[in-house]
Amino acid sequence: MLRGLFRLLTILLVINNSYSNSKDSTILFIGHAYGSHFDDDSKLDPVLLNFINTNNKILFDKIIFGGDFIYNCNDVTEIKNFKNSVSTFDYRFVIGNHENCDKILEISKVNFGDFNYYEKQNDNLLIYLNTSSNYSKDKVKDMFDYIKNLIEKENPNNVVLFTHQVIFSKNDFYLRVNSRKFYDFGNNLYQMLYDDFNGIDTKFHFFSGDIGAFNYTPFAFFDNYDNFYLYAVGIGNKNNSKAILVNLGEDISVDFIDINNSKIESKENYTSLKVQLYQLPKLLLFHIKSNIYIFAFLILGLSYIYFKNSKFYVKKI
Repeated sequence: MLRGLFRLLTILLVINNSYSNSKDSTILFIGHAYGSHFDDDSKLDPVLLNFINTNNKILFDKIIFGGDFIYNCNDVTEIKNFKNSVSTFDYRFVIGNHENCDKILEISKVNFGDFNYYEKQNDNLLIYLNTSSNYSKDKVKDMFDYIKNLIEKENPNNVVLFTHQVIFSKNDFYLRVNSRKFYDFGNNLYQMLYDDFNGIDTKFHFFSGDIGAFNYTPFAFFDNYDNFYLYAVGIGNKNNSKAILVNLGEDISVDFIDINNSKIESKENYTSLKVQLYQLPKLLLFHIKSNIYIFAFLILGLSYIYFKNSKFYVKKI
């Protein structure tokens, strides 16, 4: 009888352990979490702080900071405030160009083991990458090999990659980002991933946090190419504060969320076509302002050609 009872307890423990390993969880992914460039407050964005403190354990189980969660790496107070703000949360982060300093890199190594690291939940392989790096062919190849070896080892149904740089945006007319710093590295890495993995059965989900910092720039984005699902999000523009909720079950589901009012929004609201139509007038105006002398010279030249070849132009005799 005791042997039978022991066997029953063993079965229950195995079932319970299997259940805990396959339990669904929801990630909150947030980009540019320090918020506005104009608020010198040495802390995370106030709207975000209010949101995470109100909704912890209700809407999400874990926070992932998609880079630029620190404004000034030399600000000891800001780093201390960040640690205090997330001390009660299960959190991860990837390195943005603002965190590319020894103090934050050391936190990453101590807390997560390295600057590039991974974990597996259910059949989902989560990979956290530091793409804030100057380009070299060898360094990109090393990171690609790191990802490929993990996929071969873990054999997941879904590969989820978190980066700061929007590595799938090769120019601002596809998706305008906060800056183009370190993008040669990220773009080349994405191209290698696309060439090797696009079109296979495994799904790849890319989450990036380098948008939304300025007025009239994109703040949420979604696109899809076969088995590649592309997402970007970021705050700091003072008008639109969006984040992403990623549900990690047997499969992955994704929604955007407005952190001002906790309203969940469909990713279809931010498809590439809608975002590109939104950003185009502002992007063109930005390029005109940035190259005003070139445009002025071009307009004068075209005006001269027009009037020279029109009936209003009178040649001197």
